[in-house]
Amino acid sequence: MRALTGFLLLICISSAAMASMPDEKHKIGYLLDKLTTSHVSFVRNGEEHNATWARAHLEKKLKDAKKPDMTADAFITDIASTSSKTGKPYLIKFKDGHTEESGKWFKEQLDTMPVK
Repeated sequence: MRALTGFLLLICISSAAMASMPDEKHKIGYLLDKLTTSHVSFVRNGEEHNATWARAHLEKKLKDAKKPDMTADAFITDIASTSSKTGKPYLIKFKDGHTEESGKWFKEQLDTMPVK
């Protein structure tokens, strides 16, 4: 009986913890929101685009991927890091002119995402 009670308690705690963690679609939405609110530019194949354009482009790639169970990590790796046409990495360009690869930037955003 004691083992069963402990097991049930563990399930309840695990369920409560998982309920407070954002799901993968929420995480991907958060990353796209961060892109459009961070005042950065998006460089794709040498061409600079505003964040609104970039978000639409990444959303289209996500939709075309047809993977309803895509994780945020897979989104970063498979969708938001490189051009599927040229294989070149996407870049994030900051107001001061410096750039970094978008995969690194998105990973940093995901790592600092507040849990809701």
